Amino acid sequence: MFKKSLVLCLFCLCFVAFATAAEPDFLFVAATNVRIRATPVTSAAVAATLPIGTWAKIVEKSAEKQDLLGKKDYWYKISADSQQGWIFGGLTLLASEEERFSKALELIDSRLALTDKTVEDFTQVYEFAGKIKELASHSAEKARLELAFLKSIDGVCSALARASKGMDAKNKAISENPKIVYHHECAGQHFVEPSAYWELAEKYSDFPAMADEIAWAAANQPLQGETEGDPAAMVAVFDFSTGAYIEKYPKGSSLNAAFERGEELFKYVADGLTPDYFAKDAAEDKRLFTESLNKLEKNAMLCPDSPARQAFLKNLTEAKAKLSNSAAAPATEQK
Repeated sequence: MFKKSLVLCLFCLCFVAFATAAEPDFLFVAATNVRIRATPVTSAAVAATLPIGTWAKIVEKSAEKQDLLGKKDYWYKISADSQQGWIFGGLTLLASEEERFSKALELIDSRLALTDKTVEDFTQVYEFAGKIKELASHSAEKARLELAFLKSIDGVCSALARASKGMDAKNKAISENPKIVYHHECAGQHFVEPSAYWELAEKYSDFPAMADEIAWAAANQPLQGETEGDPAAMVAVFDFSTGAYIEKYPKGSSLNAAFERGEELFKYVADGLTPDYFAKDAAEDKRLFTESLNKLEKNAMLCPDSPARQAFLKNLTEAKAKLSNSAAAPATEQK
């Protein structure tokens, strides 16, 4: 009996020790411009104000949780950037050293999903994403961090547009990245160039799943210009975006979504290709359009069969038939 009790006590002690050791030693500041206090109460003097993404060492934890900001959590005494103070846990994201990058991604993604935050909020996320990606070595995790960085720039651009400042190019997310950011005149805001996403996918081609994810983000990135509903222009945009994904990733995880998008597009294109769509002197335009459709068909045929691919090819074939019946050989020379 004594031995059983001893074993049970040792097991309990080991469990408690494991649970204690598993508690994170660090945290991220998970909100914008968070005040840390001299003591764990909101009325205490402000020791410092920290931006989102600040990485801090946990020095101490309050004995009890407190209800604050609609949350119930501990206060943590932290040390960050030569500053010490208390922060309410509801404004943090706890993390171990090993979880630093995965938790950073969790924080960035959660903030970018919000649409009710200010330009400053998104700019701080951008600054955080820019810093954290530089700390990781070449890996799938770093690829995800670099993708989050590009998305954070787009997040700032969208926040500027929502604030009726879409023309503003002074924000650091735009001014610091002139080679990869462009102003979309029709949309009235800035976007990251799709090429930046495609280049990132190529950079991490040794991590196929991540390259695939990044490439699909590239395929969804707005292109400059406006199609105005013109079938040829819409096919050109599809070819440079979703069509490029189908060509580069014939076994990609987003193929069904790509084909579904194309199925819808080619139904519209087929309806728009009237017999007089091309002028009589537009034989070259018709030839180029035909080449685009042939290339898209060929690339789709190299992908695994699926109901989505079949529907895509059916509508593409109908568009090709309508194209062949539309307009016009070159006008004959008058003698």
